[in-house]
Amino acid sequence: MHQPLDGSGRLPTPPALCVAVVAGPPNHRSASAFARVGVDHYWHLDSRSGVVEVSVRVDEEYRRAESVTISGEGEWIDFGVGVVKLTLPASLVPGS
Repeated sequence: MHQPLDGSGRLPTPPALCVAVVAGPPNHRSASAFARVGVDHYWHLDSRSGVVEVSVRVDEEYRRAESVTISGEGEWIDFGVGVVKLTLPASLVPGS
């Protein structure tokens, strides 16, 4: 769903999901900032390992809900308000 920006160029409400795609472990300081502004779901995808850490906001911090390793066929993840299929390019699939 497209959400228009307010007059200052910002989203009027926080998005339901933030996905961080990085090479390496999660940055907990960045995740905490997303939790404080009300982003309900935070996923950290390590592009080197293909592991997604799925977290859900509880108060102003995230609790890890599950950890998923993306295979060559992709993985379906249900984040509460919808289901998403994550796939990696063949060059990033571990063991390929």
